Amino acid sequence: MYLKNMMNKILQVKPEKIFLLIALIYGLSFLVINPPFQVYDEREHFYRSFTISDGQLMPSNFEGRSGIIISDNVQEMANHFVWLSRHPESRLSVEDIKNNMSITFKGERSFAIIGSAVATYSPLPYLASSFGMFVGKCFSSSVLVLLYLGRFMNLILWCFLIYLSIKITPVNKWVFLLLALMPMTVYQAASLSADSLTIGLCFLIISIFFRFSLDSASEINNKIIFTIFLLSLFISLSKPIYMLIIFLFFMIPVNKFKSWKQKFSVFVVISSPIFIMVFAWNLLFKGMIMPPLGVSTSAQISYILSNPLSLFAVFGNTLFNSSVDIISMFVGQVAFLNGILPSWLIYGYLLILILVALLENKEIEIRLNQKIVPLFVFLSSSLLIFIVEYITFTPVGQNFIEGIHGRYFIPVAPLLFILFYNKRFNTEFKYLNLIIIIFTVISLFIALFVLIKRFYIL
Repeated sequence: MYLKNMMNKILQVKPEKIFLLIALIYGLSFLVINPPFQVYDEREHFYRSFTISDGQLMPSNFEGRSGIIISDNVQEMANHFVWLSRHPESRLSVEDIKNNMSITFKGERSFAIIGSAVATYSPLPYLASSFGMFVGKCFSSSVLVLLYLGRFMNLILWCFLIYLSIKITPVNKWVFLLLALMPMTVYQAASLSADSLTIGLCFLIISIFFRFSLDSASEINNKIIFTIFLLSLFISLSKPIYMLIIFLFFMIPVNKFKSWKQKFSVFVVISSPIFIMVFAWNLLFKGMIMPPLGVSTSAQISYILSNPLSLFAVFGNTLFNSSVDIISMFVGQVAFLNGILPSWLIYGYLLILILVALLENKEIEIRLNQKIVPLFVFLSSSLLIFIVEYITFTPVGQNFIEGIHGRYFIPVAPLLFILFYNKRFNTEFKYLNLIIIIFTVISLFIALFVLIKRFYIL
C-alpha cells in the first residue's frame, strides 16, 4: 500500500520538477567526475571564458591566426589534460587532479592559438561561465577552481532554461525531458561548451513557439514578439548555424494577428536585424580561422558551384557511412567521444523517445500544416550543419563529410519528435511517466560509469 501511494505521488509530480531533480544530481556528478578539458573543444572554451572574465571580449589576430593572451601555466595544464583525452589507454587518479589544484593562472603570459570555430563565437555563450570565473578570481587563483566554477554556472543556467521550456510547452513535455536528459545533453550542459547555452535557448524558444502556435488561449502581444526577437538573436550570436529557428514564427496561426500582412511584417522586422548581425559578425572574423590541412573553404565552394549535383552523392555517402556514429553521438558518447554507451541503450533511448512522442497525453490538436514548419526548420537546419561542415572541415572534392557530430542536432531535436504527435495514439498509459523516470536515471548512471571507467584507475 505504501509503495502504491509513493508511486502515485511520483506520477503526479510535474515533468519540469522531475527534470530539475535528475538534471541537478547527474549534472553535478558529470561536472565533478569528468576530468578537466575532456569535453570537445573545452580547452578553447576555457580560454574564451577565462579571458572574457578578464575583460578581453574577443580573440586577437596574430600572423593570420586567432588566439588570446593567457598564462603559460594555464596552457601547460590544458595541454596536459588534452593529451589524456587523445590517448584512450591513459588513466588518472583523484590525486592527479588534487595535485593540479595548486597550479595558478598567474605568471608569464603568451599567445595561445584558438584553431577551432570557437574563435568566431560572440562572448554571449560564455557570459555564465566567465561570470563564475570572475567571482572565483576574488578568492582563488587556482586554474581548476575557475574551471569547475565555470562549469557550475553553465549547468545552473542550462537547468533554468530547460525547466522553463518544459513548463511552457503545451505538448511533448516528457519528450523535452527525455531529450534534455540524454547522456550527451547533460554531458555538454555540465561543461564549458557553448552547446550548454545553445541547447537551453533553442529548447526555450521552441517551447514558446509551440505554446503560441498550438494553444488557442495564448495570445500574441508586443512583449512576446520582443522575447522571440531576443532569444532568436541570442541563439544566432551563440551559434549562427541555428539561426533558421526564427522561421518557426510561421507556425503561429494568422488569426493571432490582424492579418497575414501584419504577420509577415512582424517577421521581417524581427528577422532582418538578426540576419544582418550574423552576416556582419562572420564578415568581421573572415580569415581568422586556419582550416585543417588540405581544407579550403573558398575552393570547396567553387567545387560545389561547378559540381552542384555532387552534393547529393556526398550527403548520401555521409548518411550511409556515418549514421550509426551520428546516432551514437546524439544520445551519448562521453569522455571526449571515447566513452561509447552500449548499443542497446542508444537505440533503446531513441525507441523510448518515439514511443513517448506517440503515447504522451494529447489534449491539443495539431494539424498537418502545423507540422510542416517544424519539419522545414529541422531539415533546413540539418542541411546547414552538413554544408558548413563540408566547406570548413572537409578536403576539397571528398565524397563524404567530416566532422558531423550527433550533438549538433540536439538543439533542434524537439522539432523532429513533434512529427510523431498523433491523437490516434491517445491511449492513456498510467505508468509511462514512471518508466521514463527510471529509464533516464539508469541511462545517466550507465554513462557516469562509462566515464569513470574511461578516465580513472579503478
